[in-house]
Amino acid sequence: MIQPKSYLIAGIVAAFMLTALSGWALLTTHQNHPHPSAQQTALIGGVPFTLTDQHGKRRHFADYGNQHALVFFGFTHCPDVCPVALASITAALNALDAPQRKNIIPLFITTDPKRDTPQRMQAYAQQFAPEIVMLTGSQSQLQHAYHIFKVYAQKQTPQNDHHHTDHHAHHDHQTEPSYLINHSSFIYLMAPNGQFIDYFPYNVSVSELRDALRAL
Repeated sequence: MIQPKSYLIAGIVAAFMLTALSGWALLTTHQNHPHPSAQQTALIGGVPFTLTDQHGKRRHFADYGNQHALVFFGFTHCPDVCPVALASITAALNALDAPQRKNIIPLFITTDPKRDTPQRMQAYAQQFAPEIVMLTGSQSQLQHAYHIFKVYAQKQTPQNDHHHTDHHAHHDHQTEPSYLINHSSFIYLMAPNGQFIDYFPYNVSVSELRDALRAL
């Protein structure tokens, strides 16, 4: 489990990365997408889906039928938004007592299935709450999940990196393609029956999220 000092270090690193990315930061593109309306949130959830977890096991949303779920969509190469959201979820869970914590299951659903293999997600999950479930699947399975949660996800590649990426893909098969994913960044709180309860911004305060979980 990640230690408090590690959170501080991770936060500092994330802050520097945001500054370096400046105009092309993923945060900027997130801010261009408005919060879901009351009409949209009424349509979130309530539909089963099947994906594969970081251990290669097929998972159905019904597997967590006796738990509330915190659902976040993102990708392991995300430089800022995703680590902040997952660190907040982890800290909020750490602030709960054991019975309360047992009632919550955090789910991370990838928006980058090409690079987010179960093996990579298993390693990534080690930085956060031990109970977090990292999920991937086929394109059709993921699109179904995006539709259920009204999630936006689109690959973005800097124009000036096109030739650079292609060059290295041809000459160095170990070099991963360089791109980000512009995606919705809300944390969804779902009831055990799969119905939508509430949502929070990725940078929700730990105290706000903790209090919402304690109130369940």
